[in-house]
Amino acid sequence: MNRCASTSVRSGYMVYGNQRSVRAMEERNLIPGCVYFNQVVPRNVKGRAAWHQQALLQLLIADMVFLDPDNGLEVKSVSPANPKSIKYVFCSEIEDYYAAGQSVIFYNQRSHEPDEKYLARFSSLLAREPFARSILSGLRFFRGSTRDYIFVSRPEHTDAIRCGMENILRSSWAEHFGRLVF
Repeated sequence: MNRCASTSVRSGYMVYGNQRSVRAMEERNLIPGCVYFNQVVPRNVKGRAAWHQQALLQLLIADMVFLDPDNGLEVKSVSPANPKSIKYVFCSEIEDYYAAGQSVIFYNQRSHEPDEKYLARFSSLLAREPFARSILSGLRFFRGSTRDYIFVSRPEHTDAIRCGMENILRSSWAEHFGRLVF
C-alpha cells in the first residue's frame, strides 16, 4: 500500500489574518504527522549554514522534505553571500536532505525563459553525483502567477510521490495543475 502524504514540511507558510507563517500551519496541524522547521533563514552565510544544520537534524525523521523558498532553486546571479540568497534554496541543501535518505520537493517561481531552457536547470541538478538514482518530476500550478513544484524522488519514495501527484491531478484542484515534462 502506498502512503500518499508527505511527512515533513521545512518551510512554507499560510496566510492567517494578515500574517504568513509556518507556525500557523504547524499549530493547526494542517498535515497530520508532519514535522515542521519554522525558523527564519538568516541573511549571512555562517548563520545560514547553522540554520541548515539545525533543519537537517530536526527533519531527519522525515521521508520527504518540502522546501518553500520565496523564489526557488539558486541562480548564478545570486551568490550565497548576497542578502537576496535567502530567497533561494541551494543545490547543496537539497543534496544534504537527499543524502540523509529523504526525497525533496521544492517550490520554484516560473522564469520567463523558454520551457526547454527553464526545465534544463532542474535536469542538470540530477547530473550531480548524489542524485544518480533519483527521479525528477513536477507539477505546474497555473492559478495566479505560474509556479512549479519540483520533486527529486528517491527510488523508494517514487510510488508514494507519483500517487500524491495523481491525487492532486484528480482532485478539485486539478484545473489549476499540470504535469511538468523534463
